[in-house]
Amino acid sequence: MVLELDGLTTEAHMLAQRALCSAALQYNDSVVWRAVGTVKASMFAPSPEKDIYQAVSRILLRGETPDMPTVAEELEGHRDLDDLMGVARKLQDEYTPITTVPQHVRIIQESHARRRVRDLGERLAKAQLEPAGKVIGEALSELLSIQEEGRSGGSRDVGEVDLDELEQFSMGGGVAAAFTGYPDLDEVMGPMAEGEMVIVGGRAGMGKSTFCANVALNLVHGQNLPVVYYAKEECYLGVCSKLIYGHVGINPRKRLSKEECHAVAQARENLRGKVTVIDENATPLVLRSHIESARARGRLGAVIIDYIHLLMPDQQFRGEVERLTLLSLALADMAREFRVPFLVASQLSRAARERKDPTPHLTDLRGSGSLEQDARKVVLLHRPAYYDGTGDPTLMCIVAKNNRGPVGTVELTMEAEKCQVRSKDRAF
Repeated sequence: MVLELDGLTTEAHMLAQRALCSAALQYNDSVVWRAVGTVKASMFAPSPEKDIYQAVSRILLRGETPDMPTVAEELEGHRDLDDLMGVARKLQDEYTPITTVPQHVRIIQESHARRRVRDLGERLAKAQLEPAGKVIGEALSELLSIQEEGRSGGSRDVGEVDLDELEQFSMGGGVAAAFTGYPDLDEVMGPMAEGEMVIVGGRAGMGKSTFCANVALNLVHGQNLPVVYYAKEECYLGVCSKLIYGHVGINPRKRLSKEECHAVAQARENLRGKVTVIDENATPLVLRSHIESARARGRLGAVIIDYIHLLMPDQQFRGEVERLTLLSLALADMAREFRVPFLVASQLSRAARERKDPTPHLTDLRGSGSLEQDARKVVLLHRPAYYDGTGDPTLMCIVAKNNRGPVGTVELTMEAEKCQVRSKDRAF
């Protein structure tokens, strides 16, 4: 018999929570441990199974075995102790295949999420007179919380790894592995694998934005990977200018011929639906909502942040070091969660300009050691011509950190007027 609580509790939900509770009493297995770490007792509908599951979860999380004496001890003081132990003994005797546990977890999560969405809708209906911005912000935060609740992570048994995914990862690939599109650079640093944060550091005038825009173009056209692109400093039109004019190799500051206008229009169409530009004041929470929206429209290849110092943390902070530490951790966590590479531009310390040799070092990353620590790879950009005035188009890409391969320097060429960065062996 189904206990009708709120119109959203289905028979499938009640059966799922009974089966999960039964499995937790029967199996000392990693599948059950992961389920207990994912499904909280608060996700259960009010029932004897909810009270039993809460007790069993506490026992398992302490590393103990939930036999009947231990369960009884955990439930001691409950007013319905005898009835609960009678149900627990029946659950222990019921046969619940271990292979069905993940399915029961999904049913419980889905039902619980629907109830939370229903509750959110009721709260929004009562908030008609409150400021729209506040209501939208709170609703967005709650929806993201609903989405996050119950996601598994943290501890997983090595024996559960998918061997195909393992092989792809070991080869530097993965579901969302991506390359910069510059063969010499990719040979040194390897691919930007799923879940990796890659820092691109450079002082002002070194071409960070142009480099990021060209990597985005290479991802879109060379690998057919859609990109989310955050660029508050450039603004929407500034990013579009770099991407579109960089794609066709035309100076955007000159009057275009009829043929060039046609090429620009064609480039725009080639990029349609492949690059999502974010140019608003953003926090990691706002970024997350845009990334979720982009991913819901289809495959997502990479996220590009130009640049990290323009973001603000979701939490309060004290000083620039703590601000960048919070941002670095948030971006690294999102990269792992969304399983796509994050290419994050960063400024370098101004003090480095005072050195006799202006070539950047890893320690020049501005503001926080967390950037160096959280990144899997760090590429520092350097243009000698910026200092000697020779007009040499060389852009040095210094791979200063590489957790999966060697470090070293690769030379590319950059023509800033055309918003282009290319390999040395390719003419503009």
